[in-house]
Amino acid sequence: MYRTSSGELVKTLYSKKYGCSCVTFTHASQAVLYASKVGLIGQSNQRRPDPTARGFDSASTDPLSFPPSAQVKQPSKDPKKDHALRYHSLYNNEYIRYFMGHTAQVVNVSMDAVTDEFLTASADGTVRLWDLRTPACNGVIRCATTPCVASDLQGLIFAAATDDGELKLYDARKYGQGPFIDFQVGSVDPGTGKRPRVTCAKFSPDGEGLLCVAGGTMYIIDAFKGDELMRINVGAETGGMGQGKDAAGATGNNLEACWTPDNKCLLSGGADSRVHVWSAVNGSKVATWGARHAGIPSSVRWAPGMMLAASACTEGGCALWIPKAGGGQ
Repeated sequence: MYRTSSGELVKTLYSKKYGCSCVTFTHASQAVLYASKVGLIGQSNQRRPDPTARGFDSASTDPLSFPPSAQVKQPSKDPKKDHALRYHSLYNNEYIRYFMGHTAQVVNVSMDAVTDEFLTASADGTVRLWDLRTPACNGVIRCATTPCVASDLQGLIFAAATDDGELKLYDARKYGQGPFIDFQVGSVDPGTGKRPRVTCAKFSPDGEGLLCVAGGTMYIIDAFKGDELMRINVGAETGGMGQGKDAAGATGNNLEACWTPDNKCLLSGGADSRVHVWSAVNGSKVATWGARHAGIPSSVRWAPGMMLAASACTEGGCALWIPKAGGGQ
């Protein structure tokens, strides 16, 4: 844990047996959810499409999100225990609750903005719905590929990427009735005949837009109609070769982006190892922040309620940024 005001290391908590990934704060500032990180290397990916397709991962998870140096131990005979989520108190360093059900690496955790419910997506091809107050799984959505999930900030709907280039929206209160709308993201690759897999999805703060990242390209989607409003090829725009893979790793699946609180801009890493600010209105580049990273900034987040952003790179570095008017830092 680091203090955001100074960057000072405050506390180190260990999870040596199972590792940790997808660390997510709950509504309590002294409690987090996190997934295990077990047997990353050599574990077969349970993705069903052709392994020659763009975006296919030969390991169970994206290599930049979970680098080879991060492997913890070989899987045990109980995959549900290996891939359990842990509800952890930072105050007294104790586990509050375990959530077991996934049988492969959890790649995405999304906390509901209003309630104690949360969503998880796993390489086992399922999205699961949970409640912090009980270890039982509340619902399962089965997918054709490694999924991705996102909840809106109003706590009304959530999105699930269930297949290559496919995104479905669910009513958070009636998810058992199935999606109320589904739409396609990205263009069909002439070589594979498939669309790129959505690996990151974020609702805009006002709930009207949906940011999707697929194959190293950012797409802004109308959250009500499913229409594509614009796309930004991050690789081509940041000095890469053009397919987004330079900015998102060898598979093009490791780029994360986020909205600014005013809905006007997007943050993402780039092929030049810098953080870039993009206009959510016309897709133009607003600013480029300093080259502070040794690797590609594959994760960017905006601090809630603060004029502060954070970025982390593929080499393990983390930087805190204080943006200025006009998008600079």
